[in-house]
Amino acid sequence: MSGRADAGSMTGGPHRFLRVQVGDAACALPADHVREVIRLPSLVRLPRSPACLDGIANLHGRALPVVDARRLLDRPGEAAGDPGQVVVLGAPDLVGLRVHRVMSLIEVAADRIRPIGHLAWSSMLDLDAGEVPVLDPAPVLAREFRAQGVQHRVGSAATPQGFAQAGRTRAERISVLGFVLAGQDYGLPLGSVREIVPMPPDLLEAMREDGASPGLMEFRGAPLTVLSGRRLLGVPPPATSDGHVVVVALGNRSVGIAVDRTTAIRRLDETDLDPVSPLLGQDAGSQAELEGVARLDGGRRLVALLSPERLLDPGTLHRVLSSEAAPARRSLAADPEDMTHVLTFHLGTSELAVPIEVVEEIVPRPSRMSRLPRAPAFFDGVMNLRGRAVPVLDLQRRLGLPSRPARSDDHLLVLSHKDRRAAFVVDAGSRIALLPDAALDPSPDGAEVGRVARMGQGRTVLLPDVDRLLEGLDPSGPARTGEGGA
Repeated sequence: MSGRADAGSMTGGPHRFLRVQVGDAACALPADHVREVIRLPSLVRLPRSPACLDGIANLHGRALPVVDARRLLDRPGEAAGDPGQVVVLGAPDLVGLRVHRVMSLIEVAADRIRPIGHLAWSSMLDLDAGEVPVLDPAPVLAREFRAQGVQHRVGSAATPQGFAQAGRTRAERISVLGFVLAGQDYGLPLGSVREIVPMPPDLLEAMREDGASPGLMEFRGAPLTVLSGRRLLGVPPPATSDGHVVVVALGNRSVGIAVDRTTAIRRLDETDLDPVSPLLGQDAGSQAELEGVARLDGGRRLVALLSPERLLDPGTLHRVLSSEAAPARRSLAADPEDMTHVLTFHLGTSELAVPIEVVEEIVPRPSRMSRLPRAPAFFDGVMNLRGRAVPVLDLQRRLGLPSRPARSDDHLLVLSHKDRRAAFVVDAGSRIALLPDAALDPSPDGAEVGRVARMGQGRTVLLPDVDRLLEGLDPSGPARTGEGGA
């Protein structure tokens, strides 16, 4: 926003304004501040944001904060008409102002414009139908966002460089675990996620009754503090939900965050990430709970990327890290030496796992793939993954397991190791887990399945040898088969 217009600027010929309806009254916006008018787009809701902020939208590849003008200006009334129009203002900060209705574009002579000394109104238009105030949103927006302390919570680490400044590795800053709260998509850096476990029924019931208090659950022989993700992000509690607990690392401790459900692992390129608007007070040294906004599926879906270290307010963080139960959490350390961090998934009747560091993402199986002539039987084809040719392999055939027909809920697990990359067809559904090294045994056959994990309740998890899985794939191309592959 360029700031308010003073009386000296209202000279010369007629000035153009856009008349809009906000609540039960009309106001005007200087036309040279208006970039465009759009329908209300899909929004990413931001945690603990001011009541006037509806969320963040994707506008031509830029993150657009959308503000409800009625709440911003405390205007009463629900006017009849379309409440879903957004006036996009610029110069220099981009912001969308949600209004009830765009009325008309008018020209007003300079002698019918008088300045007024009001926080939100720069001047008054003397029209034949009555006086109409001219809105200058910049001062009132600054007041609202400063009052909420947003400049201390929303950061600028919305690019790979920003993630690196936060102390994350390259793999961690672009691989994200998705989850859902109140119908909104969020994401956490994959490197911060230790495990995903079902919500214990008794804990779920306790958190429904008292969402303000942390819960406790037994996890790997130690108490784990579980916080409500809905409460952390300021969204209403659910009526019913089975839910999951995402166990995240905080220093050398862990904490559980209760979410409605987890979605998928996605690998984000720099071009998929939008920085947060300067309107929200970002600065290079801020302590941000929001890392940025990711555009997925060609920009059709937006995901708010969160910082687990800064989701908790300082008081809660101190209580979690200094609680009496903390010394008992040695097994929950961020990088336990006696644990293997894996992604588990099902393949028919078999349960398998791969090290989390080789996982790039999990994506739906595409409807079409390019077939290659004279490729091995386990080679399904080549898919286009955001402009990259990635070979797709049938993991069951690759491991010599009984094969099955393709299903609509099949997903592709994309693995990357030693500059080789491939996607493997797996069943829908996966979990992140820590496997005790003491439970890992060498595979009896010593072939593609390198190790076997003995789990509770008679479960056996197969850990394929990733080097052998990717054997024969050429780093310079989709495949090297020796049988006419690409």
